[in-house]
Amino acid sequence: MINLQIKAPRVFLINENGEQVGVVDINTARKKAMEAEFDLVEVSPKSNPPVVKIIDYGQYKYETEKRMRKALIVVNLVTMSLALFTLLIGPFAINLYAGSKYVSALPALQVHIWSLPFISIGLVVDIWLLNEHLQRLQVARTFTTAAVNIVLNILLVPKYGAVGAAWATLIAYTYPGFFANLLDKRTRAVFWLELRSIIPTPKNLQLIFEK
Repeated sequence: MINLQIKAPRVFLINENGEQVGVVDINTARKKAMEAEFDLVEVSPKSNPPVVKIIDYGQYKYETEKRMRKALIVVNLVTMSLALFTLLIGPFAINLYAGSKYVSALPALQVHIWSLPFISIGLVVDIWLLNEHLQRLQVARTFTTAAVNIVLNILLVPKYGAVGAAWATLIAYTYPGFFANLLDKRTRAVFWLELRSIIPTPKNLQLIFEK
C-alpha cells in the first residue's frame, strides 16, 4: 500500500532518514511524507499498528527491480550452465561411477536437470512475493504445482516410466515461478523481467557487476 491506499488510522512511522518517529495518526504521516516530497509506503501491514516509511517510491521500485533482475541473471547463468554441463558429462559420469547398467537412467536425468533453472527462478520470485505481501498467492501456487505434478505423474509414469516422472516434474515447476507470473496481472511485470534475464547478453552480464 502507498499514500492514500493506506487505510489504518494509526501507523508506526519511519522517516526518510530511517529514524523511528513512532506511532502517529495516518494524516500526520501523510503530511510528513508530503513535506519531504516523498511517498508514504506501508512496509509491514500486519504489524500492530502497521509500519510505514517515507521513501522515494519510484527509486525504491527501480532498485527493487534492478536487484531482482540481477538475481535472475545470476540464477539463470549458473543453473543453465550446470544443466548443460550435466548433459555433456552425464553419460560419462553415470558409466564411471554407477556402471553401464545404469546408463538407461540418462534420459530421465537429461529431462529432470532442466527443472533446476525453474526451481531456482521460483525461489527468487518467492522472495519478491513475500516483499510484496502476496503470501496467499505464493501458497496457492505451491499447492497448484503439487497438484499438477501429481496429475502428470499419474498420466505419464504408466507409459513413460522414469522419463515420464521427470517430464511431470519439469512441467510442474515451470508454473509457479514463470508461467504463473504471466497469468496474474499483479506479477506480469515479473514475467517480462524473467524473459529479459534469460539470455546472457552483454548488458545483462554488465548488470551483474554493477553496485
